[in-house]
Formats: sequence, C-alpha cells, structure tokens
Amino acid sequence: MTTGVVPAHWIWSGNNFARITQERLQVIAEQVLPESQCGLKKGRGCCDMVFVARQLMEKARKHNDSLFTLFIDLQTAKLI
Repeated sequence: MTTGVVPAHWIWSGNNFARITQERLQVIAEQVLPESQCGLKKGRGCCDMVFVARQLMEKARKHNDSLFTLFIDLQTAKLI
C-alpha cells in the first residue's frame, strides 16, 4: 500500500520529460503550423497579429470592400 508520497526523482524526471516533449513538439509545430498561427510560433505573438489585422482593415477600406472580424477572448469565454 502506498502513502501518497512522490519520490523527488520522479518530479525531476517528470519535469525533464515535459521539457523534452515540449521541445520536440515545438520543432514539429514550426514545420506544420501555417504562418497565421503567430501565437504558437517562436518569436511571434499578439503584436504581429494586430499588425496583420490592421493591414487587412486598411486594404478593405482602400478597395471599398466589406471586412468582418470577430475577436474572442479564450481566457474568459465560457464553453458550454
């Protein structure tokens, strides 16, 4: 019967496993994900996507085209 105590070397092993797994998945993600996935690519983030959104808005206005946008805050969105 176990007491529920986790040996320290298991925690260290778990942390290393998570780090190695994350590094390997990052390499795959760089090859598979499209350019539009800035938040998931190294060296890119929200500012890049704000720039792209602004460019799209300016071009739509210049060409007198309709542009529909939807922004969802996934941190506060409640999934049913």
